[in-house]
Amino acid sequence: MNLKNFYRIYILSFYSTEAYIVIAEKWRHWGLGFLLYLSLFVSAVSTIGFFILLSLVDFNSKPVVELLDQIPIIQLEDYKANLVDKTIKQPLRIKYPNSNRDLVIIDLDIKGEVQYNEPSIIFTNEKIVFNIETGANLAFSYKELLENTDIKEINAETIISFLKIGKKSILSILLLLGIPLGSLMYFVITLLKSMFYALLANLIMKVFGSRLFNLKKLARLSIVANAPAISISMLIAILLPTLNFNSTIQSIVGSIYIFYFVFGIMAYSRKKDNI
Repeated sequence: MNLKNFYRIYILSFYSTEAYIVIAEKWRHWGLGFLLYLSLFVSAVSTIGFFILLSLVDFNSKPVVELLDQIPIIQLEDYKANLVDKTIKQPLRIKYPNSNRDLVIIDLDIKGEVQYNEPSIIFTNEKIVFNIETGANLAFSYKELLENTDIKEINAETIISFLKIGKKSILSILLLLGIPLGSLMYFVITLLKSMFYALLANLIMKVFGSRLFNLKKLARLSIVANAPAISISMLIAILLPTLNFNSTIQSIVGSIYIFYFVFGIMAYSRKKDNI
């Protein structure tokens, strides 16, 4: 498959029953070429979008400073963090404005690996962690950040300096590794998911005695159904950024994917029934 064919099938996958019929009946391969192009496309759009968004963030703006002023003073002794106000219950969660999503989580009882998966900034006993949308994270120990400074406590001013360090590191990683790593992750995860649903559909059809489909045809339809699913979900994420990415958006992706997979199966089935 070349790039021109990919874009044609990509657009048709949103609405064309004929496209799904051709995909199931006439493609000679499993659809891995289409999935490779889709992985590159999704990774490139996500990486560029996140890069632009992060580049535009101004940590010195009034709304950011007012938000960070909600963070209590954290005292550092031998690069270990403790709250000055011992009456504050942990984990302390500071939300985005007009949203239920966590921006900052303070859990100074954590002395090892961070167990939080949602995108946020996390303060632990020994380090600050930047969780990003993919579930990956960047961690910096207080010693690493403050070893050559006289800083003995963390407040809004020191947090802004941490954020600037994290921003530079994330931007550098995005430039170097964002598209290739993102493409590889999306390709592997989507291939496994697509084959699972193709196998499941194949098993159901065998139980009901249908011989209209084989595994290869179902795999093609399953793979192509990912194109409208991920695209519509990315658009929703852009238009409604306050949604919880790790639950709501993934549910939307799954629902739209199943709809288009069934859409492809029904289109091919009706065509065969009319012959």
